[in-house]
Amino acid sequence: MPGSPGVITRRYPSSGYTESENQEASKLREIYRRTVPRGVVWRINPAAPFICLLTTREEITPGGTGSQVLTTTYLPCRVLGASGTHVDGNAQGVYLKADGTVRTISAVDDHIDDLTTLTITISDATAAAHMVCYVPFALGRLVVKVEAPRGMGDLSYPIFEIDTRDLHSMNQWRDNRIESPFPLPPDYSLVFYLDAAWPVYYVSGTTSGSINLPYNQIQIPIIEAPESEFFVLGERKPGAKLRMDVETLMKDLAR
Repeated sequence: MPGSPGVITRRYPSSGYTESENQEASKLREIYRRTVPRGVVWRINPAAPFICLLTTREEITPGGTGSQVLTTTYLPCRVLGASGTHVDGNAQGVYLKADGTVRTISAVDDHIDDLTTLTITISDATAAAHMVCYVPFALGRLVVKVEAPRGMGDLSYPIFEIDTRDLHSMNQWRDNRIESPFPLPPDYSLVFYLDAAWPVYYVSGTTSGSINLPYNQIQIPIIEAPESEFFVLGERKPGAKLRMDVETLMKDLAR
């Protein structure tokens, strides 16, 4: 499909997406939805990396001040960057719950360091509640589906599925790809579903000064073309044939 390559990130463009937090545990539930805007058609670009890092958070109160070791519920994951390297504190954040003050992370016992310790150490704690945010190395099943516009029934097709332990710990820039066997017309959606005991959170959750978590990342590589390129001469509603062809293919592939 001719068009312009691009990347749709988690919050860009700033419209056409929804984020669902604090989902029901251990049940396949929607966590993110990105809808194709009117007037364009998307084709997933399998030649570029698909980035998906999901964060959880929990409230932990240190036992004292200064340097304190915080024990998390789930293993922090060692998240690799594009070069295959990592830095402690790059995929984790600790914030004073009351006002969002950022704490300095001095060490992380991630899933490569130790499978039983589960700790994040901060150097400047106070004896008050903190929000501890991190990418977990924990069991979960992520499914990404293409879904037809709501009101057309439950027409959907899965294009990606993975264990979140594998997803979070791989070098996604090098090894992670996603593709769809058909283009996505306007108003179709890419929908992320997660089955895990841990909830996904997109913000720090502090009482004041809450921030968007920068290491919770979604990057979907696409090729975008004007919808007008798919119009067929004589069709009653421009774009109707494209939608019909995609619906037919989705139904055929689902059999």
